Amino acid sequence: MSELLQKEQGQTTVIEGREDVLSWKTMILFFLSFFGMSFAVGFIFGIIGGVTNNEGIMNIFEGYMGLLFDALMFVVALFLFKKVRVFLKGSFDKKAIYKGKTYLYIILAIFVTFTVQFLSFRVIGFENPEAQEKVMGLQGAQSTLDFVLIGLAVILVSPIKEELLFRGVLHRFLEKKYHFYVGLIVSSILFGLAHFGYPVNGAVIGIITVVLYRLTQSLYTSMIYHVIWNAFVFITILLS
Repeated sequence: MSELLQKEQGQTTVIEGREDVLSWKTMILFFLSFFGMSFAVGFIFGIIGGVTNNEGIMNIFEGYMGLLFDALMFVVALFLFKKVRVFLKGSFDKKAIYKGKTYLYIILAIFVTFTVQFLSFRVIGFENPEAQEKVMGLQGAQSTLDFVLIGLAVILVSPIKEELLFRGVLHRFLEKKYHFYVGLIVSSILFGLAHFGYPVNGAVIGIITVVLYRLTQSLYTSMIYHVIWNAFVFITILLS
């Protein structure tokens, strides 16, 4: 009886170990599905807009609508790939939320981000801060509902999606497959390139969020930082 229990425990350990590792095949299919669905739906709406000569339909996925749509496609891709969902579970540790040093890390991260962007945008004049406003879609906002949706997309939805995608999936996959620095460099560069107009500053934020995850072993930390920073940027742009 005891031998049977030991055998079952051993099998459970192996299964749990496998759940925490993704194959290249799963990763490639996941990203192809995510980007493929986004492109396909966008292409269809583009055709409809072109045929009907409706610019509103053609540009429906720009600004905050684009951010919300992108997050939706990511959720659909997660729904299709159980292995990725299981893999993501290993990136959350609730204990980090209750530790005081977690918030000290977040405060320090915000200070570093502010300093880097102030020097980059205001002092050196490197990269264009107005690109952030364009990504948010604030220029086209006309009603209170527009501002509410923009705030929802920029402050909450987009940061959570980006942390799940770039840190929870991409960075951790490369870290487990190769090395921490491989995940850090690749995920940060791709994160920067995903932020048109300020890729270097975007990459810096990518590095900071990876370091936050490394220090606390929890995506909750990087998510909290990302939400706070995006809220700060959003409010600053509104008041300027």
